[in-house]
Amino acid sequence: APAAALAAAPLATGSWQLAGAGLTDWRPAYANPSATLDVTLEKDGRRVGVYIAYYRRQGYEREMIGSGNVLVRSGDEEWAIAGRGQAQALLGGVEPVTLHVATLRRKAVVLGDAGTSRLRVWHAYWIDDRIVTSDLVGKLLLAFGRLAGRGDDAAAVFIVAAESGGDALIADYLATAGPAIAALLAQTAAARNPE
Repeated sequence: APAAALAAAPLATGSWQLAGAGLTDWRPAYANPSATLDVTLEKDGRRVGVYIAYYRRQGYEREMIGSGNVLVRSGDEEWAIAGRGQAQALLGGVEPVTLHVATLRRKAVVLGDAGTSRLRVWHAYWIDDRIVTSDLVGKLLLAFGRLAGRGDDAAAVFIVAAESGGDALIADYLATAGPAIAALLAQTAAARNPE
């Protein structure tokens, strides 16, 4: 069955508005999520993309943290990872959190790509109301959540922008919309409706 769609409207907050056109055709290679969100937001003519792969009732067929889920698959014909790092982000609060950052490059020039042949992607996991970048810590939190009866709801969250000025743009978006993203994920986890 296709993944359900998460609501996009809550992520248009502050001066950020839902954009009509998508930013890029790149998507992370995350298999079989329970629900997804794929939206582009715009502020002052600059755009960010938000992609969320939400997982519930994880197991062999549906697992968020696994070797098969990656930013770019090995052998991908369109995209390659050009660099990796980390960044600090304020998600609407006063304490910064660390997120993974990757630079992606398109392998072939595409006419009309509007400067998106190189992308910056900030990403992390959301597990049990926490931002996590470690696979090991993520798996432990998922196991503890199941043992405590809270389930194993979790999400892989990706914020993407064109490389030029992308880090500042993503940081600005997260400072504004971080609480809205967290609230959307917490509400989805609280619903725990049968699929």
